[in-house]
Amino acid sequence: MSGNQLEAGDVEDASDSAMGDAVRDSLLPVLLLHVADATIVEVSAPVALLLGAARSQLLGHELSEFIDRPVEAGSALQRVNAGELDGYRHSRRTYHRLDGTDLSAHVWLSAYTDPPRRSAIAIVLPDDLSLLDPLTSEVAQEGDPLLAMGTADADWRLDRISADVEQILGYTPESVLGATVLSAVHPADVPRLLATVAHDTDGCGASLRLRLRRADGSWRLCRTVISSPSGTQPPPLGFTIAPVIRPGETVAEDRPLDLQSQLRFIAREFVAAGVTAELSRMPDAHAVPALARLSARELEIATRLLAGDRVPLVARSLFLSESTVRNHLTSVYRKLGISSQQELLNLLRP
Repeated sequence: MSGNQLEAGDVEDASDSAMGDAVRDSLLPVLLLHVADATIVEVSAPVALLLGAARSQLLGHELSEFIDRPVEAGSALQRVNAGELDGYRHSRRTYHRLDGTDLSAHVWLSAYTDPPRRSAIAIVLPDDLSLLDPLTSEVAQEGDPLLAMGTADADWRLDRISADVEQILGYTPESVLGATVLSAVHPADVPRLLATVAHDTDGCGASLRLRLRRADGSWRLCRTVISSPSGTQPPPLGFTIAPVIRPGETVAEDRPLDLQSQLRFIAREFVAAGVTAELSRMPDAHAVPALARLSARELEIATRLLAGDRVPLVARSLFLSESTVRNHLTSVYRKLGISSQQELLNLLRP
């Protein structure tokens, strides 16, 4: 090897090191984990704050050491390492903070490199969102990453889809309502999708990369997060779709994607996936056609209000400012032809 050449392993080490730096400097509650054994490679200051520990007390330890019961995630980590999954979510766990108190939280995990996947990003989302108060006001808002969200019935037929699907795949929402999700998935990817849903027995959700058919017939690689709420019959499927964009590729306004932006993209997808189950509580788009005009962000805000959250809590949970949430609400009112939050709730409640 010449002095200016890198072997594949060296490239992976450099990538992990750069992502480790991005995680350490991030204002989001994120960790970098070693996929093979779930040991912590790097943490952001917010995670150390949430766990009540110094960074040095967390590095090199398994995340499961801080949890109240064993994590049934070994097989899921193996599937991430093999490229079968792009990520998954633990069901709610109680994390033991070093000061003796407990933290109830969900953890999403996402591989950020193509197989072989040596490391993964974990996002810690506490049940008590007030713990994020010192963090959310400082997270830089650099535009919303492109994402669509929706629901499908037990037969995989779309009953709700956000307006963003037109930007991602070229379809108008109205044109795909009632169509089967599987018809848009590349035939070679369908078995992996079905296996992923079959493994999700507790509604926690998993993400994987799928080739989805554009309106012009071409294929676009997207990361799709799918979950089915447990205890419901038939089980509706909630999903998000985001185009796969790698570091160095350009995003909105021809701005190259850096690692901090990639962390925000990952967090955006997982936060959105956390509310897709709530979409099934709304009327479907046939009952309220104007819902098809709403973006994923607008649907997120509407579902959280429908669940009883107030604007300050919605802002914390979405890592947005309150003024940004209110601006989105104004757009929702305009698109639905209403003028108040009470009218919104009356429209959306069954």
